[in-house]
Amino acid sequence: MNKNKTVLLSVSAAIVAIGVLLDQLSKYLAVRYLAPVFSRPLLRGVVDLTYVENRGAAFGMLAEHRWVFMVISTVAILGMCAFLLTFSERRHLFPAAALSMIISGGVGNMIDRVRLGYVVDMIDVSPLFDFAVFNVADSFVCVGAALLILWYLLDWIREEKENKRRAAETEANAAEAATTETETSAETPAARADRPAPEAAPHPTNIDEPPVSGQTADADDGQDDRAARHE
Repeated sequence: MNKNKTVLLSVSAAIVAIGVLLDQLSKYLAVRYLAPVFSRPLLRGVVDLTYVENRGAAFGMLAEHRWVFMVISTVAILGMCAFLLTFSERRHLFPAAALSMIISGGVGNMIDRVRLGYVVDMIDVSPLFDFAVFNVADSFVCVGAALLILWYLLDWIREEKENKRRAAETEANAAEAATTETETSAETPAARADRPAPEAAPHPTNIDEPPVSGQTADADDGQDDRAARHE
């Protein structure tokens, strides 16, 4: 396992653990302190804390099909974990973190469904606008999904720009090659004749080459003449 993959998996595991911890802690506090009073304002006119037992899917949808959502949630969580293992580059840190947020939210709500048979919700934004009560796990899922979509959009834009840059470089290289070929074909014969001819490589001299026969004969005659004068 390379270093980048180790870092990605470590960050992802930390995000999942922190998300599940925050979700379960908020639900524990809601059951202990909020359930007896049902609701209390957190930011007046914006957010209330309201205790709700959600027996359906996210935001209370389809409450009569709990086991169906448990199966679907389990398959989805396992699929996202498997997909998370395919990330191996440093640029995958952002989508890995976003996917880990989705996984942590799914695990947090799954714990409630298995342990209690329902999911504890407590975040109520109805003072601001009409919306279902949700919890920390739902927030992690929605924020993680939004970040993942944002990353894919930005990555798509980056790839499109890179493809355009490569296409422009290829077109520029082709145009330059065509210009060079045109200039070469348009050169006049006189201009080609004026080009300096390439110099021939010097022939190497072999110091071990024996003398030719004529040179040997002249040398022998010179020795005979010197011997006759000496006598």
